[in-house]
Amino acid sequence: MKTYTFHVNIPGTGRVWRKLEMMEEHTLEDLHWAIQQAFDFDGDHLYSFFMSGKAWDRSTEYSLPDDAVGWADEDDEDDDFDIDIGFGAGSDEADEDEEFDPEIDEATVEAIRGSLGDTPPPESFEEMLNLISSNDELRGQMVKLMAKQTGIPEFMADMLFKNANALMGMMGEGELEEMLAEDDVQGDVRETTIASLNLQPDQRFLYLFDYGDEWRFNVRLDRIGAEEEAGVEYPRIVEAIGDPPPQYPEWEDEDDDNDAAWDD
Repeated sequence: MKTYTFHVNIPGTGRVWRKLEMMEEHTLEDLHWAIQQAFDFDGDHLYSFFMSGKAWDRSTEYSLPDDAVGWADEDDEDDDFDIDIGFGAGSDEADEDEEFDPEIDEATVEAIRGSLGDTPPPESFEEMLNLISSNDELRGQMVKLMAKQTGIPEFMADMLFKNANALMGMMGEGELEEMLAEDDVQGDVRETTIASLNLQPDQRFLYLFDYGDEWRFNVRLDRIGAEEEAGVEYPRIVEAIGDPPPQYPEWEDEDDDNDAAWDD
């Protein structure tokens, strides 16, 4: 079985990069977790691979489908997924932290029901959007729900909700569904194997993690090996240069420094 070695770096972080070796049967989801572990990130946000190297190029995007819940399958047996830095791809801790909170959804549903009174339930998506938009409490609940499901900040979820409502006002529901159907992503990261991408040495693509902060990783296929080494566990780090940047910068420390400067 062939192996694929990827050179991965984050632009603008200096001489910091990792070389990761995968097997051809590994998926893009496996590559996602390998990069997360190699750079000491916690993998708690949504992500996409753009084979064109251009962010948000839907025609070359591989990501989790909209109906995927969480960032790892609960029945996944690959809990021992490890690249020799001590973390598992399907760790219980990560799943527990990011498991969808049903109370938010139930609160939204109950709020909608309570606001209806004797009014019949909305019959279309457009009517539902209009109903929520006209009620500050409902809108707040919906924004929280969208932020929880997508991993983006609430202010961005609010912007998305506003845009969806405006879009529905300009076109019919059928037109919107048709437009979205034509803009489907290329594939599911959980089902797309490395081999199926037909990559060639020196081919480059973009891995974008966290739709809010938009961490962008440049990925380049360094080489393709003839076959796997006996007794070696993949994925693995074959070379590591430099310390990775912190996933969450400590902004409070910078604020304290600025305060001290003003005091001086």
